[in-house]
Amino acid sequence: MIRPKPFSGVSPMPMRGKRLVLLGAGHAHLPILARLPKLIEAGVQVTVVGPAPFHYYSGMAPGLLSGRYALKEARFPMRCIVELAGGEFLEDTVTIIRATRRELVLASGATLPYDVASFNIGSEIVSLPGMDAGPAVFKVKPIQNVNRLHDMVVRMFAEQETVRVVVVGGGPAGVEMSGNLVTLAQRNDASKLLDLTLIAGSKVLHNAPAAARRIAANALHAHGVAIMEGERAEEITAEGVRTDSGRVHPANIVVLALGTSAPSVFKDSGLPVGSDGGLEVDDHLRCPDFPELLGGGDCVCPGGEVIPRVGVHAVREGPLLADNIETTLVDSGALKTFTPQQRFMLLYNLGDGSAVFNKWGVALRSRLFMLLKDYIDRGFMRSAMPGWAAAACAE
Repeated sequence: MIRPKPFSGVSPMPMRGKRLVLLGAGHAHLPILARLPKLIEAGVQVTVVGPAPFHYYSGMAPGLLSGRYALKEARFPMRCIVELAGGEFLEDTVTIIRATRRELVLASGATLPYDVASFNIGSEIVSLPGMDAGPAVFKVKPIQNVNRLHDMVVRMFAEQETVRVVVVGGGPAGVEMSGNLVTLAQRNDASKLLDLTLIAGSKVLHNAPAAARRIAANALHAHGVAIMEGERAEEITAEGVRTDSGRVHPANIVVLALGTSAPSVFKDSGLPVGSDGGLEVDDHLRCPDFPELLGGGDCVCPGGEVIPRVGVHAVREGPLLADNIETTLVDSGALKTFTPQQRFMLLYNLGDGSAVFNKWGVALRSRLFMLLKDYIDRGFMRSAMPGWAAAACAE
């Protein structure tokens, strides 16, 4: 096994013997993962806890569904990276945080002590009543579900079975899932076998400019997607999805792309939380009551406020979070400040080779925007893999 080269210029004594636990290995934790050899050389005991050996990149999930990307192109080998650096990876999740005792309780029943802990455990998709009513139900998070959905749909196409899909949620995830399901059918010469309905709630992309809503809806309509605006899903039944209109939309597969909520672990643990239950953090991304607890991404609320759950925030938080984790371990030095970005570009993958550009109140659709999105996503995947791990952890 290739070992990473030692980092020079490290003052190990202030951190020696400290225990760092990273919960989750998403966008906001990638920079600190790249620094693991430096921390471990300095004497820090590092444990990373994650639900799977890989972390899947959400920006590529729609393309994973349509077959644009192979599975290995859309994920990071977290276990390999951590163990190569000399840390410990636990395939587990946290259920309780005993902050006064600096101790974590995991789903396996194990307890894990820490001196500093950082959370990047993402958000959860809202459920509907009747999850076990009959149709196969796939939430768009965790991203592994998207790969399972892909495999099931392809298998049904191969068996010449009509695939009646209801996508619940008219936001970006619902739009992208719908468009890429259409492309998946086309790539399998099974367009006639796909019956696809999008239950959009109030309207498609309701938070986006009117031009973006119109462009996305027209694109999906052109590919035969039935869009139900002004209807909200209330329950999954044996026949499909019932909405507040009383109508039941037939389905043998339901894709849940509803809004997200923060994990309940912070509220359950008695920690300060924002309005959606995310861990409250200050502008240094530290819990105000327990500064040895830090976090980034969808699971935190800077200043107690909920900010849009888009990847750009977690990506920007990452380097700052890594610096502040190190500073907290050393117990000295100035902490860096995070300010949420107010304006950012959004690109929606429509599955047909085009994407919708949305920024500054402007919305446009072009194949060039999909090429741009693909360039950004692939570039992010390349840059996020630590150089010292690239060869040893390549799939």
